[in-house]
Amino acid sequence: MKQVLILALLFISLILFIGFRIKPKTSPSGTYKLNTNKFIKGREPDLRYGIIQIKELPRSKAAITLESSLGPPSYNSGSFVDTLVITNNTITYTTPEYDSSCILTLKFLPKGIIVMQKSANPNSACGFGHGVDASGFYKRISNDTPILKQPITGEIISPN
Repeated sequence: MKQVLILALLFISLILFIGFRIKPKTSPSGTYKLNTNKFIKGREPDLRYGIIQIKELPRSKAAITLESSLGPPSYNSGSFVDTLVITNNTITYTTPEYDSSCILTLKFLPKGIIVMQKSANPNSACGFGHGVDASGFYKRISNDTPILKQPITGEIISPN
């Protein structure tokens, strides 16, 4: 009887310990902003900026808009709108119709998203404007589910 009680207490303690260690899933829905504004002596300033809006959908999917710009003086930019699958806190975007070598990887972290852009030709990568690179850390600026809009036209999007 004493052994059963001890085993029951150990089991309950283990359940409580594991329960407190498991963090609840954080929704990726929200708005994320890249704002580098880096000035390094002897180099050109990095004034790129960008914004990502994500609306979480059922079945591990997300509707996403991404807009990125080089900033001054050219303001070359690139954008996309798509519904993509989230796997292990990561979204992968490809554009075979514009650049078959393009891979944009978005990795979700507690405070934002790390975007990594890879392409064989950085001058026209992923169908973006000349030299546009969306790579960087996009800080979460809102947890609210955004009303998704086309980056160029501002038209409201209704994701499936």
